[in-house]
Amino acid sequence: MKTLKKFDDYFKVRKNTIYERARFNRRDQREEELSEQYITTLYDLVESCEYGPLKEENVARQISRRHQRCRPLRETADGCRTDAGKSKNRH
Repeated sequence: MKTLKKFDDYFKVRKNTIYERARFNRRDQREEELSEQYITTLYDLVESCEYGPLKEENVARQISRRHQRCRPLRETADGCRTDAGKSKNRH
């Protein structure tokens, strides 16, 4: 039995937390995706990130990060919006 347990432990699939966090942090809302679907997906992804009690904060940060990149003022060719008519590439 000990040998079998050692084999099970050795071949057990290990979670790659760094990879899971990268997946979560890179996830953007898709063009056809509803906000509710996007937020649900974020909550599903954050479960495997091992953020502990900071799960909610990380989901909120991910949503606000998306919102900051695409402010609702003027739309550009890439679908994001810019402040008061300024190009987002200008300073």
